[in-house]
Amino acid sequence: MNIQIIIPILVFLLTTVIILWRPKGINEAWPAAIGAGIILLTGTVSYANIIDIISKIGGAS
Repeated sequence: MNIQIIIPILVFLLTTVIILWRPKGINEAWPAAIGAGIILLTGTVSYANIIDIISKIGGAS
């Protein structure tokens, strides 16, 4: 498997587990933001894709 596929899957699974587990009652926004940061730092998603996603869901959030 390609590393560009493995990293997002692992980050997604780990983020989901932490959000559902909620250790010490942390807000679910923290693991989601950290997961998003890891995805950005690894270059899995380009900044152009991020701008496109924000423009599509910006009003809802």
